[in-house]
This record gives sequence, structure tokens and C-alpha cells, in this order.
Amino acid sequence: MQTPHRAKERQWSWRYLLAIDRTFMKNFALIFNCMYLAIFSYQVLYFVVQYIVLKRIELLYYSLFLMIGAITQYLYIMPDILSVSGGPSAEMLFSPGRLAFQFCSSFFYILFVVHYLELQKYKPRLYYLLKYYKYYNLLICFVFILL
Repeated sequence: MQTPHRAKERQWSWRYLLAIDRTFMKNFALIFNCMYLAIFSYQVLYFVVQYIVLKRIELLYYSLFLMIGAITQYLYIMPDILSVSGGPSAEMLFSPGRLAFQFCSSFFYILFVVHYLELQKYKPRLYYLLKYYKYYNLLICFVFILL
């Protein structure tokens, strides 16, 4: 038979374990995101070196797309890294930057696709469609930067 003192110890130990579990999962998410950003950074460096060696512009556009994607991911995890606990107001602080970088990454990805597939030479109608769409993305990007 357990004494009341032992039952109280067990109760506190479960609370302690739950607190450790929450802390571990928060740290795990932070470590995972930092590793994710490190892999992105390595890919950016790799494609920049490939651009320097091969002198193909689509590799530069792809590395810029990856860099903007890494910056976007960094902006998403910024409140967790800085331990900002403002709720929705903290999220609102970083929202315009996130949206601007998402449209900017779309802009660079369209440039990559156009140059990699050589759409101007082989598919001129699709090229003109993507040409207008990339400028639309650039315009929206600047609108969100100004917000």
C-alpha cells in the first residue's frame, strides 16, 4: 500500500516529466529548423559555386530562390528563436516580411524555369505568360515590403 507521501512524489514526477518533454520538443523544433536552414545554406553555396564555374544564369536564379526560401523559413521561426511571446501581435510583426519573401522566391523560381527550359526559344506563348506573371509577383513583393 502506498503512503500519501509516495503518491505525492509520483504526481510531482509526472509533472516534472511533462515539463521536460515540452522543453525537449521546443528545443527539438528549434534544432530541427536550424539544421534545415544549414542545409538550405549549403545548397545556396553549392549552386553559387556551380554558377561561378559553369556560368549558367539559371543556377544563379536557383541559388537566389533557395536563399529567399531560407530567409522565409528563418522569418517563420524568428519569434521562437527570439522567445517573443506576444501572441498574434508578434506574428503580425513578421507577417509582411514573410509574404514579401514568398512572392520574391516565386519571382526567382519563374526566372529559373524560364532560363532552364529555354522557354523563349521553344515555347514563346508560355514565355510571355510567365514574363507577365513574374512582374506581377515582383509588384506584389514590393507592395508587401511597403506595408
